[in-house]
Amino acid sequence: MGTDPTHKMRYVIFINAIADRRFFYYMTMDKPNWLKEKGYLHLSPSLELGSNWQNIERKITSKKYVENYAFYPLIHTILSDRKFKKGNFEKFTTEKRKHTHYRHKTLHPVKNSKKRPLHYASHLDALIYGYYADILKTRYEQLLKKEPLQDEAVIAYRKIETFKNSGIGKSNIHFARECFDEIKNRTDKDKETAVLAIDLKSFFQL
Repeated sequence: MGTDPTHKMRYVIFINAIADRRFFYYMTMDKPNWLKEKGYLHLSPSLELGSNWQNIERKITSKKYVENYAFYPLIHTILSDRKFKKGNFEKFTTEKRKHTHYRHKTLHPVKNSKKRPLHYASHLDALIYGYYADILKTRYEQLLKKEPLQDEAVIAYRKIETFKNSGIGKSNIHFARECFDEIKNRTDKDKETAVLAIDLKSFFQL
């Protein structure tokens, strides 16, 4: 390039133009849905994504980075969910729905709660898991779409919109209503209908 100041200025302008284009590219990119800050306490410090989220995204989406990454251990805790359950008059003093029922003879309290084991990943670990979960979710949806019957029946680990492009996912209330409507529709048509209701205990525990 020599010592010509004109050449040096052109070179600087060229480099700045590339930098500005890259900056504009990153500023106009939308942050992925899986890239979310986690607010809970852990062994590692909380990540403040802010305007630096592109750098974190580049790390997470790099196979080489993940291959050499040392994951933190999980923090384990037990969450107790209180249930508002109907009482059994043969066992308890009332049939009303309560958080706690009392036995007839002993008046011993029986709390209606369910223990849920939870494992918390560190903040960066959780983002890595979220990235690969998003990839698996996309492939899972593609697989289900190939079989219409499966697509209608399977509701676990999916966001099924209340209506097309609503952006709002259905809840258990929606699915329960659809189930009852289907049962009513079949019985109204004098179709023989069988309903199976089961609860698998500790399904996700190894």
